[in-house]
Amino acid sequence: MTELGVMTGPAKLGFLFAFSPGLDRRNGTYIDKQPAGFLRQPTLSRELAGITIWRQYAYLLPYVYGSGLAGYRRELIDTPDYYNNSSYDRFNQGLNQEGYMLDALVLAGRLDYAVASNLNVFATFFTAERASKGYPWGFISPQYSSGPITDYFYSDSGYTGNVMLDFFTNSLTPSIPDTSLGYEIDLGLAWNLLENWTIEVVASRWQPGRWFSYACIDKSNTWRTPNQFNNYGTNPGKTIDPIMALRVDLTSSF
Repeated sequence: MTELGVMTGPAKLGFLFAFSPGLDRRNGTYIDKQPAGFLRQPTLSRELAGITIWRQYAYLLPYVYGSGLAGYRRELIDTPDYYNNSSYDRFNQGLNQEGYMLDALVLAGRLDYAVASNLNVFATFFTAERASKGYPWGFISPQYSSGPITDYFYSDSGYTGNVMLDFFTNSLTPSIPDTSLGYEIDLGLAWNLLENWTIEVVASRWQPGRWFSYACIDKSNTWRTPNQFNNYGTNPGKTIDPIMALRVDLTSSF
C-alpha cells in the first residue's frame, strides 16, 4: 500500500495505491500455496485490515460491503444456531461491520478543501479490481437452512436475512472471469460547529462491477440447485443498479 499527496494553501490532494493478493483455486479446490493465506484467517486479517485507510477514500465498497468478501469483524453471539449450539461465531452476517478490502487492486484519490478553519469539504474517487480469479460463480447468496426450522433465529422460510459465502455447494463451478469491483464517488463535509461538536456528512454512490454479476446469485434463477445449465444460479449478463448512501455523524468530544 502506498499513499502520497500534495498540499497547497487550503487544498490537499491525496492518492492511494493498494494491492492485496488473493486465493489460489484450482479445479474447484483451494490450495495452500496462495501468497496471502491470511485471507482465510479472519482473526489475523483484522490486524491487517487498514480500516482507517479505506474509510478516508470510500464508504460503501470497502467499509459497508467489505469488498464483497464479508470483510468485516467476526462476532461471537449467544444465540442458538441451526444446530442448537448456544453460542456461535457469526462471520458472514450483517453489514457495516468495519469492513475492508481483500483480494483487490485499488486506486483511489481524495481532494480536501478548507473553506474555513472549521469547515472542510471533500470529494473522493475509488476503483478496484479483484486480484485473483479464485472465487466460483454464485458463491454469494442468501443464508438459508435446508432442514426443518427448529429455533427462533430462522424465519419460517428458512432464510436468516443474512449473506452466505458458499465455496463448496458446487466445487467444480468455474472461477469468475471478470475482475471489476466497480467504482465509487463520495462527496462530504466536516464542520466543527462548536468547540467540542463536529458534524460529518458523506454522500456515496457505488456502481458495482461485473464481478458481482457472476459472484451473486440471481433469485429469479434456480440457484438452490446450481449447475452449468442455469449458470450456477447466476445471471452473468445482468446489470446491477448503483448503490447510494447518505451518512451523518455528530461527534462530541469532552
